[in-house]
Formats: sequence, C-alpha cells, structure tokens
Amino acid sequence: MEPMRENHEPMFKDLVEIITKELVLYESLLTILKDKQNAIISGNIKNLRENIREETNIVQEVLTITAKRDNYVGILNQILDISDQKPKLKTIIERSPSDYSVKLSNLRYQLKNNLNQITITNKENKYLLNSSIEQVRGMVNLFLSAENEPEEIYDVNGFMTARGAGNNVLNCQI
Repeated sequence: MEPMRENHEPMFKDLVEIITKELVLYESLLTILKDKQNAIISGNIKNLRENIREETNIVQEVLTITAKRDNYVGILNQILDISDQKPKLKTIIERSPSDYSVKLSNLRYQLKNNLNQITITNKENKYLLNSSIEQVRGMVNLFLSAENEPEEIYDVNGFMTARGAGNNVLNCQI
C-alpha cells in the first residue's frame, strides 16, 4: 500500500479539499434555509426573496463542486481498481490510506448530517408554505362566497333583512 500512498496521495488530498468545500457550502445552505424559514414565519417577503436568491447561487456552486468530486471519485475508482461504475464515497474511504481514511470518514459523517438537516428544514419550509397557501385560499374563498350568498342580517331596527349589495363582508351596524 505504500507505493499507492506515495503515488496517489495528491488525489486523496484534493478529494479531502473538495469535500471540505462541499461541506462549507452545505453549511451555508442550511443557514440560508433556516433564515428562509424565519422569513416565511414572519411574512418578510423581502428577506424571503433574498434567501431564495442566495439559495439558488449556493445550489449552483454545490452542483459544480459535486461534479468535481464525482470526477475525482471516478479517477480514484480506476486507480484503486474498484469494480463499481459509480462507487460510493464509503468504498473509496475503505481503500484510501489510513490518514486520509479518517479525514474522509469524518467529512462523510458531517456531509450526511448536514444533508439530513437540509432535508428536514426543506420539509418544514414546504409545510409552512403549503399551510400559508391554504390559509390564503381559505380567506379568498370566504370573501368570494360571502359576496355570492344571500344571507339575512339584522338591520338597525332589529329586523331580519336581506343582505345589502356590494362587497361588504361585515356589517358593523348595531
């Protein structure tokens, strides 16, 4: 294993650097998703738009770095003579030199943890947005149906009369 370590150590070093950059991007994405969640809850549309813009930029960076990581994994796949077409990072870690194995294992654990947190936060944000949309739809339907239904109300004299024409949802007369 020593000749492989000497010849291919730069590849493993580069892979560690790439995954570290990827991890930083996922941590930034998680922070933005949490800010996005706060913007959704508070109804701050300006911050929500800003978060979406930042999220889009980070996702593009993640896609770029992921492609680079996949390229390195493919090269290491050939060097290490792994039979899988697209080996998992775990397989590469098992075949890497011991000092890189530990680093890569830690990075893999952190990546998995961040990706799980991102998934949870995205599900929470989806729920919040869907709930908000349903609430708005409910209010719109309430206002639209209030205009179309001929309801009787009490007039100023205390008698039941037909609802007045117009867009009045509430009659504030006592």
